Formats: sequence, C-alpha cells, structure tokens
Amino acid sequence: MSKLLILGATGFIGSHLCLAAKGHDMDVVAAVRKESNLRFLQKNNIPYFNFQLNQVDLLHQQIINFKKEHPQLDSIIYNVGCTQSLNTKDYYQINFQYLKNFVKALQKADYFPKKFLFTSSLAVHQSQKRETIQENTAFNPLTHYGKSKAQAEEFLSYVNDFSIIITRPTAVYGPKDLNFLPL
Repeated sequence: MSKLLILGATGFIGSHLCLAAKGHDMDVVAAVRKESNLRFLQKNNIPYFNFQLNQVDLLHQQIINFKKEHPQLDSIIYNVGCTQSLNTKDYYQINFQYLKNFVKALQKADYFPKKFLFTSSLAVHQSQKRETIQENTAFNPLTHYGKSKAQAEEFLSYVNDFSIIITRPTAVYGPKDLNFLPL
C-alpha cells in the first residue's frame, strides 16, 4: 500500500484528494496546522500529523518525528495555498515561503518522497489574449496569487532530491465549495 502525505488536506481540494486517495487504497496521512478544523479527517478516519510551516526549526523537528513514525514515504501532495487575502504579503508567505520551508526541512531531515506533487495554478499564465499554453510557456502572472505560485514553481525547478510534478488547475469548484456559490 502506497504511503501518501497530503498538505492542505482540510481545504476544499485537499479534502477531495484525501477521499480519492483512500478510495484507491492508499495509506493517507493528512498534514495539518494546529488550528485546523479536524472534523472532516476524524469523520473519515484519516490520520493526521501537525506541521507548522511558518516555524522553520519546529517544522524540521516535526518532519524528523514524522519520519520516525513513517520511515517510507511514497508521495507528497503539497496542496497548501492562499487564493484570497486582503494582505498581499499573505500570498507570498503561504504560497511560496511555506513551500520553501517545507522542502528545506525535508532536505535537512534527509527525508525524500519518491514523488512530490505541487498544486500550482493556471494563474501563472494569465493573459489578455487567447493563446495555447505549453509546459515551457513563460510565466505571465497578473495577480499576486499568480506571482506567488510562479515564484514557488521557480523555486521547485532547482530542487533535485525527488521527482516533482506540478499541476496548474483552473478555477476549481464543486460540492462543499462556498466561494463560487455567489456566482
């Protein structure tokens, strides 16, 4: 059974990822913040582990502790993200710096998954004209959200310790989503 760690597991996309992975008989562990609402995980019997992405030294120790409990890790889905904020700094802190902190802590703990999937966004390629976007199309973000996701992708392009897969979903909505409800 594959061991999968999902960061951002209590959010809209993350909760669906957890259920889909469980449905495919994967051994799922959710990474959570200490202030996370855990009802969904508890209701679905999904084990969780606390990671404080904003505290580098503590995060390193948390990864060491996680490694002791889970010595073999097949995959990580890094689905942490800030899509809306009144404070511009939040986008860069959450979408870029937290990712950087996490990857650096993995490296420092010598703990590498076989695969690392990063949820980016199509916002790294926003354009006023219609054009086909290819994998090597240059970034053209128009928002702080898109710029912070592009910065995270740029950082990951220099990480060689594990296989990295980057997805760039468009706007995502569906059951349990409240952001698109007004539309």
